[in-house]
Order: sequence, then structure tokens, then C-alpha cells
Amino acid sequence: MARITEFEWNRYIADVQDEGPFKSWHHRYEFATARRKGAEGTTIRDVIDYEVGFGFLGSIANALFIRPQMQSTFAERQESLSDLLR
Repeated sequence: MARITEFEWNRYIADVQDEGPFKSWHHRYEFATARRKGAEGTTIRDVIDYEVGFGFLGSIANALFIRPQMQSTFAERQESLSDLLR
């Protein structure tokens, strides 16, 4: 369960986790105008600050499984954004 905590039109939106698997989670979507191949558009950047919790075991789980999975998930979303926003 996430709650939007920050918003500035055409610049960014941010949310925090109220309930979920992480000890803490802050996700900020940043938007910027961009020109690519002569066309105006928007770039979207994800800035994520999170803490797994569970001390040393959480750090190991993060390094081995969680961080790589999140990187893969957000990379796939970035690749599909242009199709989703048409």
C-alpha cells in the first residue's frame, strides 16, 4: 500500500510505502522534456530509496535477489513505456 506524498505538475510525483514488504520505501518518478530523433517527448526517471530490514540477512537477500529483481523490473518498464503511453 503506497501513499503519494509529493507532487509537482510536469516535474515529479513521489510515494512512500505504508504497508508492504520493505522496512521503508520512497519512490520518486521524475519527468523532463526531451527531444529524441527530432520529436518532443518526456523522459521518466525512477529514483528509489528503500530498506529491506532484517539486518545482515536482509542485506544478503537484497544483494542476491531483491536489488537485481527490482533493476530488471524497472528496466522492463522503461522499455515498455513508449508503447504504454501512445
